[in-house]
Amino acid sequence: MKISRRGFLKRGTVLGLSLPLQMVTGAIVGAGATALWWADRRRRGSSDRAAHQNRDVNLDIGERVHVAAWSADGTAQVRYRGSGWTARLAPGVPAVAGEHVVSAVEGNWLVLLPASSVRS
Repeated sequence: MKISRRGFLKRGTVLGLSLPLQMVTGAIVGAGATALWWADRRRRGSSDRAAHQNRDVNLDIGERVHVAAWSADGTAQVRYRGSGWTARLAPGVPAVAGEHVVSAVEGNWLVLLPASSVRS
């Protein structure tokens, strides 16, 4: 460590470390911080829901749409966000016209549940 007459460290050093030691120290600190962040995320775990069903990823989940009628193939055309969408029922749900809630978005399809079966 080289200290000037004024008591300051030599210009270009941090804590009196040479440039190579500063770089190694920075790499170790960065790697350690990354390892801690990764371990924390792994400990917390990821969401159990896939992205197409996760409201944190897709803000369409939980929105309401009105279904006038269902087709024989289990699909319906609905107006949502100012445009026409093709919707289908979630598995095991009866096809009933009326108010529905978006439970997932799969590609350009809305997957719907009847609003009466969804808790508010």
